[in-house]
Amino acid sequence: NLKKIPLNDKIDYPYLIDKTDGFNCSDIAHLVEKAKNLALKREKKGGASGVTMDDFEEALKVCRSSVMRSDIEKLVAWRDENG
Repeated sequence: NLKKIPLNDKIDYPYLIDKTDGFNCSDIAHLVEKAKNLALKREKKGGASGVTMDDFEEALKVCRSSVMRSDIEKLVAWRDENG
């Protein structure tokens, strides 16, 4: 999701992985899009260009997993029983 997005500083990937536990692909795409939009707004106001870790922090305040924890638990149990 970040392949073609300009990044302004070092991104803490382990932190983002931890904070997006339970997110599906769509949720991650939404998070990246939100962070990108925050960066674009900043750039339009004359700020630094590229997505920063602060943009991800702000995006995480409004982006949530659309998957219910109980559904994840059911899938894990099914996987453990059925391989």
